[in-house]
Amino acid sequence: MPTDTPSPTDQLLIDRAFRHGFTMSAKLLEVRTSRQLLPSNISGGGLGRCQGSTSRLAPESFDLVLGACIPPERAPDVH
Repeated sequence: MPTDTPSPTDQLLIDRAFRHGFTMSAKLLEVRTSRQLLPSNISGGGLGRCQGSTSRLAPESFDLVLGACIPPERAPDVH
């Protein structure tokens, strides 16, 4: 289901991209994952504190997300 609000695990990847000077959004992350350019989150098999399902990132996600980002020179100007 498409969403503009990233999951907590997806937010970790978005934050990592930002810290390295890249642009990544929840939508772009979803597209990259659906095209199998990034691994899917691994189901945690339980319920979180707010009773939603839990998941964790595949270990290689932190490195792969940087290759799946929009380079700064191609990012849309938001100012």
